[in-house]
Amino acid sequence: MLKRLLLVLAVLFAALHNYAQPVTANKSSSASIDISGSGWRLWPDRDAAWQDDEIYLPADVNLGKMEVNKPTGGWQVLNDHQGINVTLPGTVEEHYWGKFGRRPYTKNEAQRGAGTAFGNGNYLGVSWWWRTIQVPQFKPGQRVLVWFRGARLRSEVYVNGKLCGYSIMSELPFQADITDAVKPGEKTQLAVRITNPGGHLDWIDFAQMRIKWNKYFLPPSHGFGGLDDDIQLTVRDNVSVSDLAAINKPDLHQVHLIAEVSSHGKPYNGPVKFSILHNGKITWTGARTVSLNAGETKTVELDADVNSAEPWQLNHPVLYQAKASLLNLAASDRQVNFGFRFMTAQGIGTDAKLMFNNKRIVPVSAISWGYWGRNGLWPDAEMAEREVVNAKKMGLTALQFHRNIGKPAVLDVQDRLGLLRCEEPGGGKFALGARYSRGPYGPDGGFLAKDEKLLDAFKPKSDYIQPDTVNTSGKGPDGDGQTFWEKYEEEKILEMVKRDRSHPSLIMYTVQNESSELDLRNPRIYRLFRWFG
Repeated sequence: MLKRLLLVLAVLFAALHNYAQPVTANKSSSASIDISGSGWRLWPDRDAAWQDDEIYLPADVNLGKMEVNKPTGGWQVLNDHQGINVTLPGTVEEHYWGKFGRRPYTKNEAQRGAGTAFGNGNYLGVSWWWRTIQVPQFKPGQRVLVWFRGARLRSEVYVNGKLCGYSIMSELPFQADITDAVKPGEKTQLAVRITNPGGHLDWIDFAQMRIKWNKYFLPPSHGFGGLDDDIQLTVRDNVSVSDLAAINKPDLHQVHLIAEVSSHGKPYNGPVKFSILHNGKITWTGARTVSLNAGETKTVELDADVNSAEPWQLNHPVLYQAKASLLNLAASDRQVNFGFRFMTAQGIGTDAKLMFNNKRIVPVSAISWGYWGRNGLWPDAEMAEREVVNAKKMGLTALQFHRNIGKPAVLDVQDRLGLLRCEEPGGGKFALGARYSRGPYGPDGGFLAKDEKLLDAFKPKSDYIQPDTVNTSGKGPDGDGQTFWEKYEEEKILEMVKRDRSHPSLIMYTVQNESSELDLRNPRIYRLFRWFG
């Protein structure tokens, strides 16, 4: 038991320090339109081919060179008579569970996760989600973006038949640039093609999905396909703040601000204006100068010292807003909520204790499995509120997103009501790989017994890549033949941290819950940890 506990503790991230990578999850505070309400239609395109498709990690996406996948029957089938009206968040399973065939879900599958990729009533394949949007007015040099809070699994975004966005990262944010496909002020159709290759229908996140999409294995995630709500349509200047984070410090009156500034067509040389607001009033301002070439991205950082800051506490969760913008560019800003709070561990090795805002805390927690009523993947606003309110009524001070990536809708409520949260990505051990130890996974992602003879028969010791070939600095790529599923899960963990790092309710990340097979000498653990440093 002690060994298991140590293995768990060895793969924890404390959400306290310098997670300085860019994110897409925080939003512009300039005008944007929520287009996730009424008006959406859903149609399962059962005849669409997908099994042999190439799939792309974020770094490999090149929209201009990727195949355009039309609906079966052509674009004209996405009309007001095809499919059904739906509201978001939603999944195909919410409306079509078992409609296209189902089979018993066996005890063995529940134990091991085997075979769950092949359906139990969930829909495998392509579905189309579409609606008409009113394009905002925009000027030459500005961009029109659609920001998605999450989808599962592969998402292809089309406007007027043009591929404008793509993501294969399950339940993580992404955006589509629709500028070149629309005209100012026109009405047009926005269509999202979702592909669900399968997934787990139980709590298992440590057994490889028994599905091979083309030549790829994917780490496990919940087996539904659909769209989250909070989809935003916005206009942005071609130079803008593309990310903003507020990182806590040990001083409860200080916060470290990190802004990413991106150019999409012209240079910029001027200030990044920072401000901190509370109840709509500015409590602090600051600035840093940045110089960008056309097409360049840079990060600007500074510390803010707010003498009047009130701490974020469980019984008094005071929220602030950080904002960053560029000089004379009205549609360049970015804003994020945060709180002045700090958590750490003291006395490790002697009299260890957790400290929150310089006082000892003993969290009282429970797990939340991440299966949400009606659609399986995402809570609506009422569900998110109910989970947090009921947890507090039970006397809990914390909850855990268990074996599935967390949901921003819930974190927003916890920030507001005062409840701590721990988060894990689901399937996190797949980022750590098996190429540097002798089990329990083979190079194709298959599960192996830990019996040494069986391992030797599968792959001799001499064929396993040695630990000294891994770049553990966190400053360079792991260029020694990472598998697709290792790259996928590593990216998922990084994007999870980037998305959620400013939430005051979030106190800890876990790479993998109860990973008793993990060799703590695995150098990819240190590589991953240092990436965040």
